[in-house]
Amino acid sequence: MRGWLLCMVIIPMAIGCGNSGSPARFYPEARFQIEPLGGQVGTSFEVDYIASGDAEHQFQEGRIFNATEPVGFFLDNAAPPYGAKFRWLDGAEADVALIVSGRTVQVSPIRLGPDNPEVELRSRPSQGEELAREPRQPEVRLEVFASPGTLFQGTVGDFFTSYDIGFTFDDDERSAARAPAYIFFERPKETISAVVRNANQLEITLNLYINGDLIQSETSKKDAIVQKDL
Repeated sequence: MRGWLLCMVIIPMAIGCGNSGSPARFYPEARFQIEPLGGQVGTSFEVDYIASGDAEHQFQEGRIFNATEPVGFFLDNAAPPYGAKFRWLDGAEADVALIVSGRTVQVSPIRLGPDNPEVELRSRPSQGEELAREPRQPEVRLEVFASPGTLFQGTVGDFFTSYDIGFTFDDDERSAARAPAYIFFERPKETISAVVRNANQLEITLNLYINGDLIQSETSKKDAIVQKDL
């Protein structure tokens, strides 16, 4: 049985304040990015888990992801630490990175492929911090689909907290958000809403899942919008 690579990374966590009178706390956006290296050959892989200090997330059993372009798994409004485990199935090798607020933190090389079929990536927790071992309710997941590699912009949030999806501090296109993308929003209060758009007026689809059930789906060449009271 082949072993897996465990990579520990150190990430500075900046926490700000919400609006005056608001109980919201703002955490960095965390993203696990899988970048296939084989062009159109693509990479097939599974996600064992994605977790933060707030909740652990698992996709339905047997779900396979096929990527020819970078794929992002986002955690918004999630307290650190962050962790994920990916399992290579077929196709090209891929690089795995943990990106926090647009800044890539990576021990090189972190390579997922036939010679290293499992990669587990974790930020180093501060004292007393541990990854959650189960989901919190409600669990909110947004899935963004368009032509592979389509860059998009968007926001996700509730009445108290709003995040720019894929926000970066620089103009590095490699760090920009692109479809397909899978976004978890932790600890939503009262409602959840999201808007996504792309600059080329191509169709983009936004699916909203709550506790694993598809609640809303919107396809648009302008703004794809979903909103649901919790």
